[in-house]
Amino acid sequence: MKVKCLSVKQPDAHWIVTGAKRIIGLEENPPYRGPLLIHSSFSSEELSDTTLEFLRERGESAAEISRLPRSYIIGAVDIVDVIPKVREDGRVRGPSEISDRIAKVLLEHGEELTDEELLDQGYFFCDHWMPTYWIFAKPRQLAQPVRCRGALDPWTPPDSILNEVSELL
Repeated sequence: MKVKCLSVKQPDAHWIVTGAKRIIGLEENPPYRGPLLIHSSFSSEELSDTTLEFLRERGESAAEISRLPRSYIIGAVDIVDVIPKVREDGRVRGPSEISDRIAKVLLEHGEELTDEELLDQGYFFCDHWMPTYWIFAKPRQLAQPVRCRGALDPWTPPDSILNEVSELL
């Protein structure tokens, strides 16, 4: 199976490859676990008040975010777990349960988040209603982003692009 790529809007794409964001809510269960390229999509949206507050807490500004690359593969992560939002018994998982799962899974992959970093993850899943949450480990950035047109849902980049980003895989 070829490596997949996920197009994500900025600043989320940046936060994923820098390790600030370890979870993303999506409609579907990924077809595999392992490397996933992160593509910063061309489109953007207005930053919410919650996002602006998170930026301030991180010492970032909206101006900095507006300068992040768009329409590039910027890095990669490993998909290490998927959490269904709703348990088999029909109850919705709460933020503490999801944070505990993130901490446990990342520790199993040799990574440990501080309490503050775990609290930051709550920002990423509390405001969204998606059926599944993907957990990422081993975030890594490309030294030089690779220009590439994106697509919806996880997609397979052309071989020429995969050759350029092979250092991440």
